[in-house]
Amino acid sequence: METYTRYRIANPLRFYQALRTEDQARLQLTQLVSTSLRRELGKVPLKALLSGERTRIVQQIQQETATRAGTLGIEVTEVRLHRADLPLETSQAIYDRMKSARQQEAKELRAQGAQWAQEIQAKAEGERTVILSEAQRQSAIIHGEGDAQANRILAAAFSKDPKFYKFYRSLQTYRQALSDSAPTLLLTPDSALLHDFRNGPASSKP
Repeated sequence: METYTRYRIANPLRFYQALRTEDQARLQLTQLVSTSLRRELGKVPLKALLSGERTRIVQQIQQETATRAGTLGIEVTEVRLHRADLPLETSQAIYDRMKSARQQEAKELRAQGAQWAQEIQAKAEGERTVILSEAQRQSAIIHGEGDAQANRILAAAFSKDPKFYKFYRSLQTYRQALSDSAPTLLLTPDSALLHDFRNGPASSKP
């Protein structure tokens, strides 16, 4: 940052003893202002230089510089800031603060995102459980209604033709027995299991 400093030699003897020449005085003042400037800018954000706080910052820099320069026989009457090109050290410090703030913000956003993901997943799992439970309940109801309907049909068939119903039940028994047996089933010719195959359904009519 470019600065402007106005001063006068208040104590010639002390000035000569400490600095000897004006060139040395200007060099010393430049160092004093730069040190004070870095110290003050390290305490505030860069945007403070564009606000009403700029006046206070400049006054603080001038006061610190005047105090230190007084021991050299110099009276500092004015310090001004011209450009906002910060010294490398100050720029790096500001950059590090900004980087740290953004990293912290990103960390908080990631944590918040992870929390939202867990909440959404938990909600989805809860809804899945409810849907499955309802589907199983409906399935059980439908299955029960189907069994009841089948039993009513079988009961009606039995009441109309008991012998045919007996034959039908025998066929169901055959199917179950044959499906559970090995590839080959050995039976004697007079086996009761073959009775319906040999004779067929008995008619209930005379």
